[in-house]
Amino acid sequence: TRLHLEFDLSRSASRSLTESLVCSHMRLVYDMPTHNEFIESGTSSEPLLVEAAAWAMNKKRIEWLVDLAQFVKDGFLHTGPRGELAARTLLTFAYDRAGALQRGPEEERTSYSRAVPVVVFLRALFADRWHDTVLQSAPPGAPPLQDAFADAFVRFTHFFPHDGDGTLDVNDALAAMVRGCALLINPRRDFADIAVPIVMHDAPLDVDVMSYIFVQL
Repeated sequence: TRLHLEFDLSRSASRSLTESLVCSHMRLVYDMPTHNEFIESGTSSEPLLVEAAAWAMNKKRIEWLVDLAQFVKDGFLHTGPRGELAARTLLTFAYDRAGALQRGPEEERTSYSRAVPVVVFLRALFADRWHDTVLQSAPPGAPPLQDAFADAFVRFTHFFPHDGDGTLDVNDALAAMVRGCALLINPRRDFADIAVPIVMHDAPLDVDVMSYIFVQL
């Protein structure tokens, strides 16, 4: 639900697993070929289901990571030619960790769907020794990243494919921010693989304050 898992339908065990997930209301049937040998299914953007998944994942992080690694080892899942599944997992970890860093030591977590500052997210994504390198980076004549994005927020709890030819605009960013999802860009486009929506200022949501973090693998 959160990581946009893609199953290898050439394996009978994968087909059985996807059918079980459909029966459990964890995946949706998109198409059923006339031969009835398998179904084409997927996960739509379901914020409430994603929130429940986030609580379960963070409560038993080691267990589900072991299960995920075993699914990959057994060939059930497509990991992507450039490690797309690993990238989605790392970005999800960083977002959840940023939410924990944003809270005070005595503050209890109430939601995994709350937006977090971009700077805090980047600190959670990169190792400590790279913080200064990343946050002090800047194009010529521009302020450092941590100043330029001091008021920016990021919000994504899951990933969802972007429809179309890969062309993105601020309207897509606004829709993704509202849903709390990062966009998976059409593989035929080579400028980026993942687009994470951000709001540049602590202001009411509008296309005028939207932008992206682009991830290229």
